[in-house]
Amino acid sequence: VDGIKEGRVHGGSETDSMEDLQDEATRLLLEVDRLRKLSGAPAFASPILDLVGSADQSMKMANRELKSLQAGPRVGVAVILLLGDDSLCVLVGIRKGSHGAGKYALPGGHLEYGESWEECAHRETLEETGIDIPPSAFRFATVTNDVMASEGKHYITIFVVATCPENAEPQLLEPHKCLGWHWIPWTQIPEPRFLPLTNVLQSGYVPS
Repeated sequence: VDGIKEGRVHGGSETDSMEDLQDEATRLLLEVDRLRKLSGAPAFASPILDLVGSADQSMKMANRELKSLQAGPRVGVAVILLLGDDSLCVLVGIRKGSHGAGKYALPGGHLEYGESWEECAHRETLEETGIDIPPSAFRFATVTNDVMASEGKHYITIFVVATCPENAEPQLLEPHKCLGWHWIPWTQIPEPRFLPLTNVLQSGYVPS
């Protein structure tokens, strides 16, 4: 954006260059709208153009959203932690500061480059709760296809399951991402629920 702005400023008046930049931002935002409509997400270009004060801000916002929409689905790993061998209580938290904020969700996060599902589950569980479960203890559970149309996001979520000792005490290590952890029976997880959790419950899957 800065490079485009600089080149146009030197080639003509600053007013003309800013108008050109705003036109380009408008074009990008309209393209974002088109892609959002194709994915089932609501359009947002018009209200954003009304609210954003500068062409530079518009361009950055449009490029960020366009990259997200063009990138395709991301892969997430959700961790089903069972409390003890004979319990169907699982560890659930309330999301904060991201998409799905205020909804119940399992521990987990994005699968990083080169990671196995089990390594990702181990890392995310340790980072979020302080519970240290070796990767070898996790096993594949199921997978869901989660299209969050209203937020313009699409995830393939891989669920893995592991058993915690009955005296396991989760810690709130990322308070900017979670409001707190609770052991809740699998069939009694309240609403509102994060979409991957809703989808896996609706599928009829029961951890074991």
